[in-house]
Amino acid sequence: MADTLKPSKFNHFIKFNPQGDHVLYNAGTGSMVLINESSVETVKSVITPTKKDQPTDPQNVIQTALSYGKFLIPNESDEVKQLGIDIKKYRTNTNKSLNVIIAPSMECNFGCVYCYESTEMKASTYRMSQETQDQIVSFVEEKLPLIPKLFIEWYGGEPLIGIDIIESLSKRFMNLAKKYNTPYSSRIVTNASLLTEEKMQKLIDYKVTQMIVTLDGVKEIHDTRRILKGGQGTFNRIMKSIELAADHINITVRINVDTDTKRVDDLMAYIKEQPFAKKITLYLADLHLKEEDTKSTANTGCGSACSTGSKTSLESLCLGGKPKECAEALTVLDTAAKTYSLKNSLELSSLSPKGKSCTATDVNGIIIGPHGEQYMCPRDIGDETLVIGHIKDFFSENKTYSKSYENDPTEHPVCKTCDVLPLCLGGCRKRALDLDTTDCKPIKFHINQTILRTANEKFAKQTVVSK
Repeated sequence: MADTLKPSKFNHFIKFNPQGDHVLYNAGTGSMVLINESSVETVKSVITPTKKDQPTDPQNVIQTALSYGKFLIPNESDEVKQLGIDIKKYRTNTNKSLNVIIAPSMECNFGCVYCYESTEMKASTYRMSQETQDQIVSFVEEKLPLIPKLFIEWYGGEPLIGIDIIESLSKRFMNLAKKYNTPYSSRIVTNASLLTEEKMQKLIDYKVTQMIVTLDGVKEIHDTRRILKGGQGTFNRIMKSIELAADHINITVRINVDTDTKRVDDLMAYIKEQPFAKKITLYLADLHLKEEDTKSTANTGCGSACSTGSKTSLESLCLGGKPKECAEALTVLDTAAKTYSLKNSLELSSLSPKGKSCTATDVNGIIIGPHGEQYMCPRDIGDETLVIGHIKDFFSENKTYSKSYENDPTEHPVCKTCDVLPLCLGGCRKRALDLDTTDCKPIKFHINQTILRTANEKFAKQTVVSK
């Protein structure tokens, strides 16, 4: 009996140009082909969701091509179930890069109005002890013989406040990597206000290959949100730091986006004129806060800080939990970034299926606070109610919380029916827990626009399938 085929659940078939050519894309494989107008009806009849049990015909050129790109799959295949298996396999695979996020302290010199870290955390002067550093190094050494790569992320608070700890641990990690012939690299998430030439050289020496810095719009806006504890603005200082580092390290500038997209557009116009414009990568990210965060922030004077004069201004500007509004804002700004010829790493630009989950849901992802305490997500650092263990013994104490991260999006009633699931794998688990819903990514709401733009960019490289 001949094998039979059925259309993939992840197919997208949309008109490409006025001539009637179409583009066919599959979110499960990332495959994309251009379909000549003369073959559109034939292809449409083959990939319609109700078209199943098609006998496999090796002589049918179109059917063969569509099978190769997995636009057509064996009738007995269950793509969603297989995706769930692949997700679990990746998450539990220990034979891959060890990713360790370390907060040397929770101290920070900024007083950002929307910071998710508590006032007590930001005011803390506790620094990671030598004992805790030794425990971390022992843990890493135990893992090194079994892993292909070691990657460290320096977090906080403001990690540059603990530059001596970064220096000490980096030396030890690099020595261990050399001992076990393991590739080593790291990155730092920093506000960049404390960066100097001396500190920059130390980061280079200790293989910090990427720096993530945040801006919140042009100076007039940024200096009302990302401020020092004394209330002073930080825009000029950060721009000088970016210029200092741009020739030596990969810099990703995270720009927090809310409903006021013009402030970000103005910032990109400003960045375009800077000498480092071509050396940095933008990351447009929505300002995400839980409802209680926006209310508590508003009650502490956020209205003036957000420059709108309303006590609930931050809550109204926040795009967290508003996936459609977020998608619209990010799409507008992603287009603007291309207009300004700026590199943008935003996921809405990519149609490649995600092959991995985040650090929080990865068995090889370890998040360590300054006391040696272990967390599921870096946004949890400093919240003692969310500690799941300690690096000295590395066992899960808060089993209920850690269990909540063992989420399988292919079993979620919304996610398992979504035709872009392979592109997001259910989104951020932390955000889903905070919002008590799914964390739908922007790509879900503008998939057609992204497909068309990608097809235009790759047209010369694509195969046109026709009769």
